[in-house]
Amino acid sequence: MMRRFKDRNPSRAILLLFALGTMLFAGSALADLGALVARGKLGPDQITVLASPSPLRVGKIALSVSLQSANKQTDMKMEEIGLIFTSPTDDHIGDEHHHHSMIHARARRDTSTHPGMLGALVELHRAGTWGVQAVMDRSGTKEVFSFDLEVSPPASPWVDYGLAFAFPALGILIFIWHQRRTLASARQDQSSP
Repeated sequence: MMRRFKDRNPSRAILLLFALGTMLFAGSALADLGALVARGKLGPDQITVLASPSPLRVGKIALSVSLQSANKQTDMKMEEIGLIFTSPTDDHIGDEHHHHSMIHARARRDTSTHPGMLGALVELHRAGTWGVQAVMDRSGTKEVFSFDLEVSPPASPWVDYGLAFAFPALGILIFIWHQRRTLASARQDQSSP
């Protein structure tokens, strides 16, 4: 009975747990289109807006916009939708009052990396809740869909790059630990009659 327990290798269980933990940690990186940030009606049609990276941070964000016709018989061949981003708040510095201008962008089919969707790449320079309007001209009528984007402050470079340096170091430490255990068990097997 004791021999059977001794043959089991607890390092396999630890390595398996490490691998599963890594996969769970990296699960958020597996998303392709981004996180759903808005869904609603743009005129008679259904609009869906996806954004990446997730969570949204100050800097460049990629928006993917999908527009589905309410009438299933018609084929939507929309080539672009206007996007207007309104800054979170105005700055008040002493007696001065600074306004941030709106950011205008176009979600276009030719800039999208996903077939059937419109894409836009936008640089957001402030953290906070940005107001966004998706505007579409349809036969002389402007249709507007409004939603909010919550943008977080930029991540610390140590957080971004720290994991890139930590994973190789952790792998080396696991290798050293495994080699020491292997050598210790080999020495123990040689010394036992």
